[in-house]
Amino acid sequence: MFGSLLVQFALVWWETQKTGSATILATASLVAFLPMVFLGPFAGAIVDRNNRKTIMILTDSLVALTPSPWC
Repeated sequence: MFGSLLVQFALVWWETQKTGSATILATASLVAFLPMVFLGPFAGAIVDRNNRKTIMILTDSLVALTPSPWC
């Protein structure tokens, strides 16, 4: 999770440097971090009730299969 947060922060910062816009910084930050705020409590309850290893495999696979908009 720490690595994912670092990548997320790096992408937000890269977008800001490329555009030089504070609006892009604010928008990218909200889009990157708000889902964690809203989904975190529910995801925690789901993970606690299920097999953590299986959930980690599923979520990592989903991240790996998601196309990157920067490529």
